[in-house]
Amino acid sequence: MVSHHLEIERKYEMPEAGSPIPQLSWSMKELVAAPTVSEHLDATYFDTETQSLGRHKIAVRRRTGGYDQGWHIKFDAAGGRHEVGFDLTDDALGVPDTVTDFVRAAILDETLVPRVSLTTDRKRTVLSLAGTGDIAEICEDSVRAVDYSTGIQRTWCEWEVELLGAAEESEELAQKVFSEVETVLTAAGAVPSQSSAKIARALGQDADFERRLKGDKADLQPSAQAQRKKRTGRAGAKFTLPSSAQVLTTVLAHQSLALVQADLLLKAGVQDATHRGRIAARQLRSTIKYMVRPYTKSLEVDEHLAELALELKYYAEVYETNRNGELLADMLAERGTPAAGDLSHLMSRAQEQMLMGTQEALTYSASARRLAVQRELGALIADVTLSADLPLNSENYLNKVAKRLRKGVLKTYESHPGGEVGVEADASWHDIRKVVKAARYTLESFQDAGLPLTEDQINMLSMAKELQGHLGRLTDEMTFTAWLSGDVPQAQESEKPSYLYLQGYSDGQADLVRGELQEKVPAAMKELKQLALK
Repeated sequence: MVSHHLEIERKYEMPEAGSPIPQLSWSMKELVAAPTVSEHLDATYFDTETQSLGRHKIAVRRRTGGYDQGWHIKFDAAGGRHEVGFDLTDDALGVPDTVTDFVRAAILDETLVPRVSLTTDRKRTVLSLAGTGDIAEICEDSVRAVDYSTGIQRTWCEWEVELLGAAEESEELAQKVFSEVETVLTAAGAVPSQSSAKIARALGQDADFERRLKGDKADLQPSAQAQRKKRTGRAGAKFTLPSSAQVLTTVLAHQSLALVQADLLLKAGVQDATHRGRIAARQLRSTIKYMVRPYTKSLEVDEHLAELALELKYYAEVYETNRNGELLADMLAERGTPAAGDLSHLMSRAQEQMLMGTQEALTYSASARRLAVQRELGALIADVTLSADLPLNSENYLNKVAKRLRKGVLKTYESHPGGEVGVEADASWHDIRKVVKAARYTLESFQDAGLPLTEDQINMLSMAKELQGHLGRLTDEMTFTAWLSGDVPQAQESEKPSYLYLQGYSDGQADLVRGELQEKVPAAMKELKQLALK
Protein backbone atom coordinates (compact mmCIF):
# COMPACT_ATOMS: atom_id res chain seq x y z
CA MET A 1 0.00 0.00 0.00
CA VAL A 2 1.41 3.35 -0.99
CA SER A 3 -0.92 5.67 0.91
CA HIS A 4 -4.05 6.08 2.98
CA HIS A 5 -6.12 9.24 2.88
CA LEU A 6 -9.40 10.25 4.49
CA GLU A 7 -11.29 12.01 1.73
CA ILE A 8 -13.23 15.07 2.90
CA GLU A 9 -14.92 16.72 -0.05
CA ARG A 10 -18.08 18.29 -1.38
CA LYS A 11 -19.43 18.14 -4.91
CA TYR A 12 -21.38 20.72 -6.89
CA GLU A 13 -22.99 20.84 -10.32
CA MET A 14 -25.38 22.89 -12.38
CA PRO A 15 -29.02 21.97 -11.68
CA GLU A 16 -29.85 21.14 -15.30
CA ALA A 17 -28.06 18.02 -16.51
CA GLY A 18 -25.95 18.78 -19.57
CA SER A 19 -25.87 22.54 -19.08
CA PRO A 20 -22.47 24.17 -19.73
CA ILE A 21 -20.16 24.98 -16.86
CA PRO A 22 -19.68 28.72 -16.35
CA GLN A 23 -16.16 30.11 -16.31
CA LEU A 24 -15.35 31.02 -12.73
CA SER A 25 -12.76 33.25 -11.12
CA TRP A 26 -11.53 31.83 -7.81
CA SER A 27 -11.13 35.19 -6.15
CA MET A 28 -12.00 34.91 -2.45
CA LYS A 29 -11.63 36.85 0.78
CA GLU A 30 -8.77 35.02 2.48
CA LEU A 31 -8.03 32.00 0.31
CA VAL A 32 -5.41 32.38 -2.42
CA ALA A 33 -5.80 30.38 -5.64
CA ALA A 34 -2.70 29.04 -7.41
CA PRO A 35 -2.64 29.01 -11.23
CA THR A 36 -5.05 26.41 -12.58
CA VAL A 37 -3.50 23.19 -13.93
CA SER A 38 -5.16 21.18 -16.71
CA GLU A 39 -5.05 17.36 -16.49
CA HIS A 40 -6.37 14.51 -18.60
CA LEU A 41 -7.34 11.43 -16.59
CA ASP A 42 -8.19 7.96 -17.91
CA ALA A 43 -9.68 5.54 -15.40
CA THR A 44 -11.10 2.04 -15.48
CA TYR A 45 -13.35 0.96 -12.63
CA PHE A 46 -13.61 -2.69 -11.63
CA ASP A 47 -16.24 -4.79 -9.90
CA THR A 48 -17.47 -8.38 -9.90
CA GLU A 49 -20.25 -9.65 -12.15
CA THR A 50 -22.66 -9.44 -9.20
CA GLN A 51 -21.42 -5.94 -8.25
CA SER A 52 -20.13 -7.03 -4.84
CA LEU A 53 -17.99 -3.92 -4.47
CA GLY A 54 -20.93 -1.64 -5.16
CA ARG A 55 -23.02 -3.37 -2.49
CA HIS A 56 -20.19 -2.83 -0.01
CA LYS A 57 -19.72 0.84 -1.01
CA ILE A 58 -16.24 0.17 -2.41
CA ALA A 59 -14.75 1.48 -5.66
CA VAL A 60 -11.62 0.05 -7.28
CA ARG A 61 -10.02 1.88 -10.19
CA ARG A 62 -6.86 2.06 -12.24
CA ARG A 63 -6.13 5.64 -13.30
CA THR A 64 -3.46 7.26 -15.43
CA GLY A 65 -2.79 10.96 -15.59
CA GLY A 66 -2.64 13.48 -12.79
CA TYR A 67 -0.28 13.66 -9.84
CA ASP A 68 -1.77 10.63 -8.06
CA GLN A 69 -2.09 8.10 -10.88
CA GLY A 70 -2.16 4.47 -9.79
CA TRP A 71 -4.55 1.87 -8.40
CA HIS A 72 -7.04 3.38 -5.95
CA ILE A 73 -9.51 1.79 -3.57
CA LYS A 74 -12.19 4.02 -2.07
CA PHE A 75 -14.55 2.84 0.64
CA ASP A 76 -17.02 4.21 3.16
CA ALA A 77 -16.33 3.50 6.83
CA ALA A 78 -16.23 5.21 10.22
CA GLY A 79 -18.30 8.11 8.97
CA GLY A 80 -15.93 9.04 6.14
CA ARG A 81 -14.69 8.17 2.67
CA HIS A 82 -11.28 6.50 2.73
CA GLU A 83 -8.83 6.10 -0.13
CA VAL A 84 -5.80 3.84 -0.35
CA GLY A 85 -3.35 3.91 -3.24
CA PHE A 86 -1.09 1.36 -4.90
CA ASP A 87 1.53 1.77 -7.62
CA LEU A 88 0.59 1.23 -11.26
CA THR A 89 1.13 -2.24 -12.67
CA ASP A 90 1.39 -3.76 -16.13
CA ASP A 91 -2.10 -3.98 -17.69
CA ALA A 92 -1.31 -7.45 -19.00
CA LEU A 93 -1.10 -8.73 -15.43
CA GLY A 94 -4.67 -7.69 -14.61
CA VAL A 95 -5.70 -6.48 -11.18
CA PRO A 96 -2.69 -6.82 -8.86
CA ASP A 97 -2.97 -9.29 -5.98
CA THR A 98 -2.41 -6.51 -3.45
CA VAL A 99 -5.58 -4.78 -4.65
CA THR A 100 -7.65 -7.98 -4.85
CA ASP A 101 -6.51 -9.13 -1.41
CA PHE A 102 -7.43 -5.78 0.09
CA VAL A 103 -11.11 -6.22 -0.88
CA ARG A 104 -11.25 -10.03 -0.54
CA ALA A 105 -13.81 -9.99 2.30
CA ALA A 106 -16.20 -8.12 -0.01
CA ILE A 107 -15.72 -10.14 -3.20
CA LEU A 108 -14.89 -13.57 -1.66
CA ASP A 109 -14.47 -16.03 -4.56
CA GLU A 110 -15.47 -13.64 -7.34
CA THR A 111 -13.13 -12.00 -9.85
CA LEU A 112 -12.74 -8.28 -10.50
CA VAL A 113 -13.50 -7.31 -14.10
CA PRO A 114 -13.66 -3.93 -15.89
CA ARG A 115 -17.08 -2.34 -15.52
CA VAL A 116 -16.75 1.33 -16.45
CA SER A 117 -14.31 3.62 -18.21
CA LEU A 118 -14.09 7.28 -17.23
CA THR A 119 -12.32 9.96 -19.20
CA THR A 120 -12.00 13.23 -17.31
CA ASP A 121 -10.70 16.60 -18.44
CA ARG A 122 -9.82 18.30 -15.18
CA LYS A 123 -8.93 21.85 -14.26
CA ARG A 124 -7.33 21.71 -10.82
CA THR A 125 -6.89 24.79 -8.64
CA VAL A 126 -5.09 24.58 -5.31
CA LEU A 127 -6.12 26.96 -2.54
CA SER A 128 -3.82 28.16 0.23
CA LEU A 129 -4.07 30.33 3.32
CA ALA A 130 -1.31 32.56 4.62
CA GLY A 131 0.65 30.80 7.35
CA THR A 132 -1.15 27.50 6.76
CA GLY A 133 -0.12 26.33 3.31
CA ASP A 134 -2.27 24.38 0.86
CA ILE A 135 -5.63 23.61 2.41
CA ALA A 136 -7.90 22.57 -0.47
CA GLU A 137 -8.15 21.84 -4.16
CA ILE A 138 -10.99 22.58 -6.56
CA CYS A 139 -11.36 20.18 -9.46
CA GLU A 140 -13.59 21.24 -12.33
CA ASP A 141 -14.30 17.95 -14.10
CA SER A 142 -15.80 17.29 -17.52
CA VAL A 143 -16.52 13.56 -17.48
CA ARG A 144 -17.35 11.02 -20.18
CA ALA A 145 -18.29 7.56 -18.91
CA VAL A 146 -18.94 4.28 -20.72
CA ASP A 147 -20.80 1.44 -18.99
CA TYR A 148 -19.24 -1.73 -20.44
CA SER A 149 -22.24 -3.92 -19.57
CA THR A 150 -24.71 -1.80 -21.59
CA GLY A 151 -22.53 0.32 -23.84
CA ILE A 152 -24.37 3.43 -22.60
CA GLN A 153 -22.34 6.65 -22.52
CA ARG A 154 -23.02 9.41 -20.03
CA THR A 155 -21.44 12.84 -19.78
CA TRP A 156 -21.58 15.45 -17.06
CA CYS A 157 -19.67 18.27 -15.42
CA GLU A 158 -19.06 18.81 -11.75
CA TRP A 159 -16.83 20.53 -9.21
CA GLU A 160 -15.10 18.62 -6.43
CA VAL A 161 -13.81 20.61 -3.46
CA GLU A 162 -11.46 18.48 -1.34
CA LEU A 163 -9.66 19.48 1.83
CA LEU A 164 -5.88 19.22 2.11
CA GLY A 165 -3.33 19.54 4.88
CA ALA A 166 -4.34 21.47 7.97
CA ALA A 167 -7.96 21.85 6.81
CA GLU A 168 -8.41 18.09 7.20
CA GLU A 169 -7.74 18.41 10.94
CA SER A 170 -9.39 21.78 11.68
CA GLU A 171 -13.16 22.19 11.65
CA GLU A 172 -12.69 25.97 11.55
CA LEU A 173 -10.47 25.83 8.46
CA ALA A 174 -12.76 23.32 6.79
CA GLN A 175 -15.77 25.58 7.25
CA LYS A 176 -13.79 28.56 5.93
CA VAL A 177 -12.89 26.65 2.76
CA PHE A 178 -16.35 25.30 2.06
CA SER A 179 -18.04 28.61 2.88
CA GLU A 180 -15.87 30.74 0.59
CA VAL A 181 -15.86 28.26 -2.30
CA GLU A 182 -19.60 27.65 -2.04
CA THR A 183 -20.23 31.40 -2.18
CA VAL A 184 -18.52 31.53 -5.59
CA LEU A 185 -20.31 28.43 -6.87
CA THR A 186 -23.74 29.46 -5.63
CA ALA A 187 -23.38 32.86 -7.28
CA ALA A 188 -22.77 31.01 -10.56
CA GLY A 189 -25.98 28.99 -10.12
CA ALA A 190 -24.41 25.72 -8.96
CA VAL A 191 -26.06 23.45 -6.37
CA PRO A 192 -24.69 20.66 -4.13
CA SER A 193 -24.49 17.38 -6.02
CA GLN A 194 -26.13 14.30 -4.53
CA SER A 195 -23.96 11.92 -6.56
CA SER A 196 -22.31 9.43 -4.20
CA ALA A 197 -19.53 8.54 -6.64
CA LYS A 198 -18.66 8.86 -10.31
CA ILE A 199 -18.98 5.11 -10.86
CA ALA A 200 -22.56 5.10 -9.52
CA ARG A 201 -23.54 7.81 -11.99
CA ALA A 202 -21.69 6.04 -14.81
CA LEU A 203 -23.68 2.85 -14.12
CA GLY A 204 -27.01 4.69 -14.17
CA GLN A 205 -27.47 4.23 -10.41
CA ASP A 206 -27.85 7.96 -9.71
CA ALA A 207 -31.64 8.15 -9.95
CA ASP A 208 -31.75 11.93 -9.53
CA PHE A 209 -29.31 12.46 -12.41
CA GLU A 210 -31.21 10.03 -14.65
CA ARG A 211 -34.46 11.92 -14.05
CA ARG A 212 -32.81 15.23 -14.81
CA LEU A 213 -31.33 13.80 -18.00
CA LYS A 214 -34.88 13.08 -19.11
CA GLY A 215 -35.79 16.73 -18.47
CA ASP A 216 -38.05 16.26 -15.45
CA LYS A 217 -38.30 19.90 -14.35
CA ALA A 218 -39.59 18.91 -10.93
CA ASP A 219 -36.15 17.50 -10.15
CA LEU A 220 -33.94 20.43 -11.09
CA GLN A 221 -32.86 20.94 -7.47
CA PRO A 222 -31.19 17.68 -6.45
CA SER A 223 -30.30 18.91 -2.99
CA ALA A 224 -33.94 19.52 -2.14
CA GLN A 225 -34.99 16.09 -3.36
CA ALA A 226 -32.36 14.34 -1.28
CA GLN A 227 -33.61 15.47 2.11
CA ARG A 228 -35.01 12.60 4.15
CA LYS A 229 -37.16 13.01 7.23
CA LYS A 230 -35.99 11.27 10.40
CA ARG A 231 -38.45 8.90 12.01
CA THR A 232 -38.33 9.03 15.80
CA GLY A 233 -41.52 7.26 16.79
CA ARG A 234 -44.76 5.72 15.62
CA ALA A 235 -46.96 8.68 16.51
CA GLY A 236 -48.23 10.26 13.32
CA ALA A 237 -45.97 8.16 11.09
CA LYS A 238 -47.47 7.46 7.69
CA PHE A 239 -45.57 4.83 5.80
CA THR A 240 -45.87 1.16 5.03
CA LEU A 241 -44.12 -1.01 7.57
CA PRO A 242 -41.58 -3.37 6.00
CA SER A 243 -42.05 -7.09 6.55
CA SER A 244 -40.15 -8.86 9.32
CA ALA A 245 -37.99 -10.58 6.71
CA GLN A 246 -37.12 -7.21 5.15
CA VAL A 247 -36.22 -5.77 8.55
CA LEU A 248 -34.01 -8.73 9.47
CA THR A 249 -32.35 -8.73 6.05
CA THR A 250 -31.61 -4.99 6.33
CA VAL A 251 -30.20 -5.43 9.84
CA LEU A 252 -27.93 -8.32 8.87
CA ALA A 253 -26.75 -6.59 5.68
CA HIS A 254 -25.91 -3.41 7.60
CA GLN A 255 -23.95 -5.29 10.27
CA SER A 256 -22.20 -7.56 7.77
CA LEU A 257 -21.10 -4.44 5.86
CA ALA A 258 -19.72 -2.98 9.10
CA LEU A 259 -17.67 -6.15 9.60
CA VAL A 260 -16.12 -5.78 6.12
CA GLN A 261 -15.52 -2.07 6.65
CA ALA A 262 -13.65 -2.79 9.88
CA ASP A 263 -11.32 -5.14 8.02
CA LEU A 264 -10.73 -2.52 5.33
CA LEU A 265 -9.87 0.05 8.01
CA LEU A 266 -7.50 -2.45 9.61
CA LYS A 267 -5.67 -3.03 6.32
CA ALA A 268 -5.51 0.73 5.75
CA GLY A 269 -3.81 1.16 9.13
CA VAL A 270 -6.59 3.22 10.69
CA GLN A 271 -6.66 3.35 14.48
CA ASP A 272 -9.80 2.03 16.16
CA ALA A 273 -10.41 -0.47 13.34
CA THR A 274 -10.32 -3.48 15.65
CA HIS A 275 -12.70 -1.77 18.07
CA ARG A 276 -15.18 -1.24 15.23
CA GLY A 277 -14.77 -4.84 14.13
CA ARG A 278 -15.47 -6.12 17.63
CA ILE A 279 -18.62 -3.99 17.83
CA ALA A 280 -19.84 -5.29 14.45
CA ALA A 281 -19.19 -8.89 15.50
CA ARG A 282 -21.08 -8.38 18.75
CA GLN A 283 -23.97 -6.72 16.95
CA LEU A 284 -24.24 -9.71 14.64
CA ARG A 285 -24.13 -12.13 17.56
CA SER A 286 -26.95 -10.21 19.27
CA THR A 287 -29.01 -10.24 16.08
CA ILE A 288 -28.53 -13.98 15.66
CA LYS A 289 -29.37 -14.66 19.32
CA TYR A 290 -32.43 -12.45 19.70
CA MET A 291 -33.78 -11.98 16.18
CA VAL A 292 -33.04 -15.23 14.34
CA ARG A 293 -32.48 -18.23 16.59
CA PRO A 294 -35.82 -17.98 18.45
CA TYR A 295 -37.52 -18.53 15.07
CA THR A 296 -35.30 -21.16 13.42
CA LYS A 297 -37.01 -23.75 11.29
CA SER A 298 -35.10 -26.75 12.58
CA LEU A 299 -32.59 -27.94 15.14
CA GLU A 300 -30.03 -28.28 12.36
CA VAL A 301 -30.42 -24.62 11.37
CA ASP A 302 -30.23 -23.55 15.02
CA GLU A 303 -26.99 -25.47 15.55
CA HIS A 304 -25.56 -23.96 12.37
CA LEU A 305 -26.37 -20.44 13.58
CA ALA A 306 -24.87 -21.24 16.97
CA GLU A 307 -21.62 -22.17 15.22
CA LEU A 308 -21.70 -18.91 13.26
CA ALA A 309 -22.17 -16.98 16.51
CA LEU A 310 -19.14 -18.78 17.99
CA GLU A 311 -17.06 -17.80 14.95
CA LEU A 312 -18.09 -14.18 15.43
CA LYS A 313 -17.04 -14.48 19.07
CA TYR A 314 -13.66 -15.77 17.91
CA TYR A 315 -13.37 -12.80 15.51
CA ALA A 316 -13.83 -10.41 18.46
CA GLU A 317 -11.30 -12.34 20.55
CA VAL A 318 -8.63 -12.15 17.83
CA TYR A 319 -9.06 -8.39 17.61
CA GLU A 320 -8.95 -7.95 21.41
CA THR A 321 -5.15 -7.78 21.73
CA ASN A 322 -4.85 -4.78 19.44
CA ARG A 323 -7.95 -3.10 20.84
CA ASN A 324 -6.70 -3.42 24.42
CA GLY A 325 -3.31 -2.04 23.38
CA GLU A 326 -5.03 1.04 21.96
CA LEU A 327 -7.12 1.39 25.12
CA LEU A 328 -4.09 1.08 27.39
CA ALA A 329 -2.09 3.62 25.38
CA ASP A 330 -4.98 6.10 25.53
CA MET A 331 -5.40 5.63 29.29
CA LEU A 332 -1.66 6.07 29.87
CA ALA A 333 -1.67 9.27 27.83
CA GLU A 334 -4.59 10.62 29.87
CA ARG A 335 -2.91 9.76 33.20
CA GLY A 336 0.58 10.97 32.42
CA THR A 337 0.84 13.44 35.30
CA PRO A 338 4.05 14.37 37.20
CA ALA A 339 2.87 12.14 40.06
CA ALA A 340 2.89 9.16 37.70
CA GLY A 341 6.54 9.63 36.84
CA ASP A 342 8.08 8.47 33.59
CA LEU A 343 5.57 6.31 31.71
CA SER A 344 7.63 5.85 28.54
CA HIS A 345 8.41 2.22 29.42
CA LEU A 346 4.72 1.43 29.89
CA MET A 347 3.74 3.31 26.74
CA SER A 348 6.31 1.31 24.77
CA ARG A 349 4.82 -1.95 26.06
CA ALA A 350 1.30 -0.83 25.19
CA GLN A 351 2.47 0.04 21.68
CA GLU A 352 4.20 -3.32 21.37
CA GLN A 353 0.90 -4.97 22.25
CA MET A 354 -0.85 -2.86 19.63
CA LEU A 355 1.65 -3.91 16.95
CA MET A 356 1.45 -7.57 17.92
CA GLY A 357 -2.33 -7.39 17.93
CA THR A 358 -2.38 -5.67 14.55
CA GLN A 359 -0.36 -8.48 13.00
CA GLU A 360 -2.62 -11.12 14.57
CA ALA A 361 -5.70 -9.33 13.25
CA LEU A 362 -4.24 -8.88 9.76
CA THR A 363 -3.31 -12.55 9.56
CA TYR A 364 -6.78 -13.59 10.64
CA SER A 365 -8.54 -11.10 8.32
CA ALA A 366 -6.93 -12.80 5.31
CA SER A 367 -7.57 -16.36 6.53
CA ALA A 368 -9.99 -18.93 5.16
CA ARG A 369 -11.68 -18.97 8.56
CA ARG A 370 -12.46 -15.24 8.36
CA LEU A 371 -13.76 -15.49 4.80
CA ALA A 372 -15.96 -18.43 5.77
CA VAL A 373 -17.75 -16.17 8.25
CA GLN A 374 -18.51 -13.69 5.47
CA ARG A 375 -19.82 -16.47 3.21
CA GLU A 376 -22.14 -17.72 5.95
CA LEU A 377 -23.46 -14.22 6.54
CA GLY A 378 -24.01 -13.76 2.81
CA ALA A 379 -25.99 -16.99 2.61
CA LEU A 380 -28.15 -15.97 5.56
CA ILE A 381 -28.79 -12.49 4.13
CA ALA A 382 -29.67 -13.90 0.69
CA ASP A 383 -32.91 -15.36 2.09
CA VAL A 384 -33.55 -15.25 5.83
CA THR A 385 -36.86 -17.08 5.35
CA LEU A 386 -34.93 -20.26 4.58
CA SER A 387 -33.61 -20.22 8.14
CA ALA A 388 -36.41 -18.69 10.20
CA ASP A 389 -40.21 -18.55 10.43
CA LEU A 390 -40.63 -14.91 11.40
CA PRO A 391 -43.81 -13.14 12.55
CA LEU A 392 -45.56 -11.71 9.52
CA ASN A 393 -45.93 -8.24 11.05
CA SER A 394 -42.65 -6.45 11.74
CA GLU A 395 -44.19 -4.37 14.52
CA ASN A 396 -45.16 -7.57 16.31
CA TYR A 397 -41.67 -8.90 15.61
CA LEU A 398 -40.08 -5.86 17.25
CA ASN A 399 -42.36 -6.15 20.27
CA LYS A 400 -41.45 -9.79 20.81
CA VAL A 401 -37.72 -9.10 20.45
CA ALA A 402 -37.89 -6.14 22.87
CA LYS A 403 -39.66 -8.25 25.49
CA ARG A 404 -37.09 -11.00 25.02
CA LEU A 405 -34.29 -8.50 25.57
CA ARG A 406 -35.93 -7.12 28.71
CA LYS A 407 -36.34 -10.61 30.10
CA GLY A 408 -32.67 -11.34 29.46
CA VAL A 409 -31.52 -8.16 31.20
CA LEU A 410 -33.77 -8.66 34.23
CA LYS A 411 -32.87 -12.34 34.58
CA THR A 412 -29.17 -11.52 34.55
CA TYR A 413 -29.65 -8.71 37.06
CA GLU A 414 -31.62 -10.94 39.43
CA SER A 415 -28.68 -13.34 39.55
CA HIS A 416 -26.47 -10.44 40.71
CA PRO A 417 -25.24 -11.01 44.29
CA GLY A 418 -26.27 -7.47 45.26
CA GLY A 419 -24.99 -5.37 48.10
CA GLU A 420 -21.26 -5.67 47.38
CA VAL A 421 -19.40 -2.62 46.18
CA GLY A 422 -16.03 -4.31 45.82
CA VAL A 423 -14.56 -6.64 43.26
CA GLU A 424 -16.68 -9.60 44.38
CA ALA A 425 -19.53 -8.36 42.18
CA ASP A 426 -17.40 -7.57 39.12
CA ALA A 427 -18.19 -10.83 37.31
CA SER A 428 -21.89 -10.10 37.62
CA TRP A 429 -21.40 -6.53 36.42
CA HIS A 430 -19.63 -7.97 33.38
CA ASP A 431 -22.57 -10.31 32.68
CA ILE A 432 -25.04 -7.44 33.03
CA ARG A 433 -22.95 -5.36 30.63
CA LYS A 434 -23.16 -8.07 27.97
CA VAL A 435 -26.97 -8.27 28.00
CA VAL A 436 -27.30 -4.48 28.21
CA LYS A 437 -25.10 -4.12 25.13
CA ALA A 438 -27.19 -6.73 23.34
CA ALA A 439 -30.32 -4.71 24.10
CA ARG A 440 -28.71 -1.54 22.79
CA TYR A 441 -27.32 -3.14 19.63
CA THR A 442 -30.59 -4.89 18.78
CA LEU A 443 -32.88 -1.91 19.31
CA GLU A 444 -30.51 0.35 17.38
CA SER A 445 -30.52 -2.18 14.55
CA PHE A 446 -34.29 -1.81 14.20
CA GLN A 447 -33.84 1.93 13.85
CA ASP A 448 -31.14 1.37 11.22
CA ALA A 449 -33.62 -0.80 9.32
CA GLY A 450 -36.11 2.09 9.22
CA LEU A 451 -38.52 0.71 11.79
CA PRO A 452 -39.44 3.36 14.40
CA LEU A 453 -39.52 2.48 18.08
CA THR A 454 -42.33 3.16 20.53
CA GLU A 455 -41.73 5.65 23.32
CA ASP A 456 -41.12 2.85 25.83
CA GLN A 457 -38.74 1.06 23.46
CA ILE A 458 -36.83 4.33 23.02
CA ASN A 459 -36.66 4.64 26.81
CA MET A 460 -35.30 1.11 27.01
CA LEU A 461 -32.66 1.97 24.42
CA SER A 462 -31.64 5.15 26.28
CA MET A 463 -31.39 3.19 29.51
CA ALA A 464 -29.20 0.55 27.84
CA LYS A 465 -26.87 3.22 26.44
CA GLU A 466 -26.45 4.89 29.83
CA LEU A 467 -25.80 1.65 31.69
CA GLN A 468 -23.39 0.44 29.03
CA GLY A 469 -21.40 3.63 29.47
CA HIS A 470 -21.01 3.11 33.24
CA LEU A 471 -20.34 -0.61 32.92
CA GLY A 472 -17.83 0.03 30.15
CA ARG A 473 -15.84 2.38 32.38
CA LEU A 474 -15.57 -0.37 34.99
CA THR A 475 -14.39 -2.87 32.37
CA ASP A 476 -11.74 -0.44 31.14
CA GLU A 477 -10.39 0.13 34.66
CA MET A 478 -10.30 -3.61 35.31
CA THR A 479 -8.44 -4.19 32.02
CA PHE A 480 -5.95 -1.48 32.94
CA THR A 481 -5.20 -2.77 36.46
CA ALA A 482 -4.96 -6.38 35.26
CA TRP A 483 -2.40 -5.34 32.64
CA LEU A 484 -0.39 -3.39 35.21
CA SER A 485 -0.42 -6.33 37.64
CA GLY A 486 0.80 -8.72 34.99
CA ASP A 487 3.59 -6.36 33.98
CA VAL A 488 4.95 -5.63 37.49
CA PRO A 489 7.36 -8.63 37.57
CA GLN A 490 9.13 -7.18 34.50
CA ALA A 491 9.44 -3.70 35.99
CA GLN A 492 12.68 -2.27 37.32
CA GLU A 493 12.77 -0.78 40.82
CA SER A 494 12.79 2.75 39.40
CA GLU A 495 9.59 2.00 37.48
CA LYS A 496 7.55 0.55 40.35
CA PRO A 497 6.41 3.90 41.80
CA SER A 498 4.67 4.57 38.49
CA TYR A 499 2.92 1.20 38.70
CA LEU A 500 1.79 1.79 42.26
CA TYR A 501 0.45 5.26 41.45
CA LEU A 502 -1.45 4.10 38.37
CA GLN A 503 -2.83 1.01 40.11
CA GLY A 504 -4.07 3.09 43.04
CA TYR A 505 -5.64 5.67 40.77
CA SER A 506 -7.34 3.03 38.63
CA ASP A 507 -8.61 1.10 41.67
CA GLY A 508 -10.08 4.33 42.99
CA GLN A 509 -11.83 5.06 39.71
CA ALA A 510 -13.20 1.50 39.62
CA ASP A 511 -14.62 1.86 43.13
CA LEU A 512 -16.32 5.10 42.12
CA VAL A 513 -17.97 3.35 39.18
CA ARG A 514 -19.04 0.42 41.39
CA GLY A 515 -20.71 2.89 43.71
CA GLU A 516 -22.53 4.50 40.78
CA LEU A 517 -23.67 1.10 39.58
CA GLN A 518 -25.08 0.14 42.98
CA GLU A 519 -27.25 3.25 42.74
CA LYS A 520 -28.14 3.37 39.06
CA VAL A 521 -28.65 -0.28 38.10
CA PRO A 522 -31.43 -1.11 40.62
CA ALA A 523 -33.29 2.08 39.67
CA ALA A 524 -32.94 1.26 35.97
CA MET A 525 -34.18 -2.32 36.50
CA LYS A 526 -37.23 -1.04 38.36
CA GLU A 527 -38.01 1.34 35.52
CA LEU A 528 -37.40 -1.40 32.95
CA LYS A 529 -40.01 -3.64 34.58
CA GLN A 530 -42.59 -0.85 34.31
CA LEU A 531 -42.11 -0.20 30.58
CA ALA A 532 -45.17 -1.07 28.52
CA LEU A 533 -43.56 -3.39 25.99
CA LYS A 534 -46.44 -4.95 24.06
